[in-house]
Amino acid sequence: MKKGMVILLCALFAIAAFANQDDTATLGQDKIQQNIRSISPQDNEIDEFGALHDPVLMLQFNEGPQNHTFGIAWDGQYYWTINGGNSTGLLNRFDEDGNYLGVTNVTIDGRGIVFNPIDGLLYISSYQGNIFRIDDPFTDYATTQVGTGIMQNGQASMGMSWDGTLLYDFYQGVTEVHDFFTFDLLDSYTGFQYGGGNFGGECSIIADTDYLYTIDAGTNELFVYNISDGNYVGTFVLPFGDNGLSLSIANNMIFYNIDSSYDIGTWYGYSLRDWTEGPVTLTLTGTTTTVPSTGGDVVYDVSVVSTIGLALQGLGYETYVTLPNSQVFGPLMSLNWNLVPFMNVTVVGMSQYIPDYAPEGDYYFEGRAGFLNIPAYTLTDGFPFTKIGAAADGEIVFNPEDWVASGSFITGDNADVVEMPTQFEMQTAYPNPFNPTTSVAIVLPSASDLTVSVFNVMGQQVATLANGRYNAGQHSFVFNAANLSSGLYFIQAQVPGELNAIQKVTLMK
Repeated sequence: MKKGMVILLCALFAIAAFANQDDTATLGQDKIQQNIRSISPQDNEIDEFGALHDPVLMLQFNEGPQNHTFGIAWDGQYYWTINGGNSTGLLNRFDEDGNYLGVTNVTIDGRGIVFNPIDGLLYISSYQGNIFRIDDPFTDYATTQVGTGIMQNGQASMGMSWDGTLLYDFYQGVTEVHDFFTFDLLDSYTGFQYGGGNFGGECSIIADTDYLYTIDAGTNELFVYNISDGNYVGTFVLPFGDNGLSLSIANNMIFYNIDSSYDIGTWYGYSLRDWTEGPVTLTLTGTTTTVPSTGGDVVYDVSVVSTIGLALQGLGYETYVTLPNSQVFGPLMSLNWNLVPFMNVTVVGMSQYIPDYAPEGDYYFEGRAGFLNIPAYTLTDGFPFTKIGAAADGEIVFNPEDWVASGSFITGDNADVVEMPTQFEMQTAYPNPFNPTTSVAIVLPSASDLTVSVFNVMGQQVATLANGRYNAGQHSFVFNAANLSSGLYFIQAQVPGELNAIQKVTLMK
């Protein structure tokens, strides 16, 4: 059985906590030096690598000769790279396969780039050790300097903790750990290995959930340390690359490039870990997986296990069925649920009715849970089942109302029943004002035809967020105005004979 995993799900807990932080923070020369830990790799036995394995090249793509290609980040939809070498820094955008999509001029002599899942924004460390926030990656010059002289060295490429709360700064063996938003110095390690010079790796560090990584670009040795105590774990060799400043982590891969001489940059994405487990897991276990020709229920148990003290509300749960012809049918169930700290809950006996006219053959039942409009924050799992024979021949028209789903999903630390909505409703868009995206939820008490459109002040339709039939439940839609001008927009939700609601939102770039 395949278990879904979301490494970044936990990061969303801190959105409200950092909403009121100052835009700019400056650290003087008297940086806090308590809690310094000295690590000597030669004095430590190499720990077991655990989930680590030899590097496997997963992705390779080129950039044009646009100064040096330094850092790369992944926002769940695009790869973003930052160029440096002079003040006309360029922010390049690529799809998941490394195909070039476009460029934004940020006028930042960049060194490193990260995507912070807490606020959903890109951040760049620049020459002279400053930190910039990218307010809109699709608009030229839409940046804000939020930190001055933060990095130990003016060439440093910053690292970030997987949940977006910590900033890592490395220079010649010393790792400083800062609060990502206030830049307060929280901890420090010494004794990390590195290569000579900024391109050699003397000021580059990255982090995942368990490890810190530094590099010697002269030998392509990647040094691994435990993130909890800084203890040395071991060393790997990356087959390709020569630019220590390019060391990055994006989309669960370690990236490293060849570009230390203003040549065409080539990015290499390596896998060193098998991401089979995460802090929150969803498991569906089929208990009745054979359906007779006359129709019947597929019965299953569903469980959510969390190993972290995180609480999230307003999550969704949907189910889908893949037919024998590979067509995906659904969502058949649409419910809401809440994640509670250290949740370990199983709901027994949920069911999905398969009607008699469904064709015989092998099916796959899938559940999806989380923030369903963001693939990177969605857990998935499922199981196969079989339909033996069918009660009808010829062309089949699938009617969603015949596929009845029963049972209640998880709403807290027990299996309370989720109340289905009793009235049609358009909920308040959030955030508002926004830049460049805002989300709006539509509540349907029964399966309905729903249209959600966006209009400008001239009455011109600028976006369609929904246009189709949706099951009962709450459905969230994202309005992305990255390519639109600042101003007022109107989101209209329509269900024939039931709902005609309009909401005003303000785009502020």
